[in-house]
Amino acid sequence: MSSRPDSVITPEADSIRIVTLILYAGRSHCLMKSLHAITTTAIRNAPIVLVNSAPNPLLPHEITQLGLTLITITLPSSTGVSSCRKVGLQRCLEINPAFILQLDDDIILQSECPERLLLAMEQDPSMGVAAPLILDQNSDNVISAGGLYIRCFGQPIMLKRPSPRNLALDYATGVIGLIRRQAVEEVGLYDSRFDPYAFEDIDYSLRIRDEGWSIVLVDEAVCQHITPFSFHNETRSRLFQTTSHRLLCAWKHVSPRGCFPLFLMWYLLRWVILPVVKHLLLGRPILAGAILKGVLNGWHTVRQA
Repeated sequence: MSSRPDSVITPEADSIRIVTLILYAGRSHCLMKSLHAITTTAIRNAPIVLVNSAPNPLLPHEITQLGLTLITITLPSSTGVSSCRKVGLQRCLEINPAFILQLDDDIILQSECPERLLLAMEQDPSMGVAAPLILDQNSDNVISAGGLYIRCFGQPIMLKRPSPRNLALDYATGVIGLIRRQAVEEVGLYDSRFDPYAFEDIDYSLRIRDEGWSIVLVDEAVCQHITPFSFHNETRSRLFQTTSHRLLCAWKHVSPRGCFPLFLMWYLLRWVILPVVKHLLLGRPILAGAILKGVLNGWHTVRQA
């Protein structure tokens, strides 16, 4: 896969504390709100790395009008989330910041969110990711307070309220938040086998945890999500990808390894047999077929691992 850098800067390595990495898929209004929030904080001089899969000729000008330094990387609209983040993180590492603020264009930063994430990160050198509390834009209900991963069953659990301070998170939803550069260097980049989407954030978070870094929810740092989370949407594509990538993620992270047969029994019952029967009874054979194809695709990927 090739990427085309539209603009390039070469800052002094020691002068950059934070780089903001944003995946842009066409939501310019939301993106500009987050950038406006950044301009009111102490990180207003941080370069913006924009991984752009929905070119908007007016957007670069709008961003630079805010006084922000912009680096754009244009990728095809078909590029998956993992590959977009992979290219973006690689560019961020070349700039050599201490921290990377990772966002999507459906996230709106609230005031002081970046500074609170940065403060938490600087106070705890063992922290690999400082994650914000994600609220629904329309209701202010909590969408995600991070999540846990039950490794023996390969089961993620998204938290809907801030966890106790002594409860370590296993993943940050979307890996939205502030990431320590050293953690990225040790863990490496995203696994493009999770393209086009689904479970790439859980996989990357677990890899960070496996390197000994903590993932912490900074519940004073708040952002809003402008669209409903799509993880549980029952579309043909969504069912195919989640069924396939759930298996791949478990293959990589179920522990102890002897528990993988237990995971397979749980996976086949909960995520294959029951939903297939449900969709067949409801007269939706296409969705049932998508699940079965997802199993086959996931198993093929695991066998190639």
